[in-house]
Amino acid sequence: MIHIALTGGIGSGKSVVGKIFSLLGVHVFSADELAKDLYNHPEMLEAVVKTFGKQMLSNGQLNRKALADVVFSNKESLKKLNALTHPEVMRSYSDATKDLPADSICMLETAIVFEAGLQQHFNRIIAVYAPTELCLQRVLKRDQTIADAVKNRMKQQWSPECKAEKADIVIVNDDTKLLIPQVISCYHQLKRITE
Repeated sequence: MIHIALTGGIGSGKSVVGKIFSLLGVHVFSADELAKDLYNHPEMLEAVVKTFGKQMLSNGQLNRKALADVVFSNKESLKKLNALTHPEVMRSYSDATKDLPADSICMLETAIVFEAGLQQHFNRIIAVYAPTELCLQRVLKRDQTIADAVKNRMKQQWSPECKAEKADIVIVNDDTKLLIPQVISCYHQLKRITE
């Protein structure tokens, strides 16, 4: 079994790449989805409220917008949230993959593998690269949000160039290169490792 981190900034297209890998038979897990599940656990909600205040709750549930507003405008707050969630996300990922067949390719889609210092958990790191301006335009179109909010999130992540430089494999998603052939080629590289 090999463990792969699929990373890239907001708007890079890593979720699309993850879906293509999934169609090829890779076991793909989303760190965002695993984290959302954690927020349903009373212990995690309690820890978030203790750290960030009661305004993080709305009708007994996590107010995601309030939390995002706090953590994406303040690096220290983001560090605190990451310290709460990252160990639990990695535990959930480990639990989800432990009983899979020995020749499985398991992939965690996560925007901040480098920023969170999670590299040691993976055999390979794949970065999905797209220029910052293109990522910004994609997110503005997709989320119907304002540029400042997206830029605040982008400031909390490494630049696309930095992620690409540190990754073992880079998939370019800049609207000039075909995406599917790159993913298939990458898949065959990964498959050879499991043989």
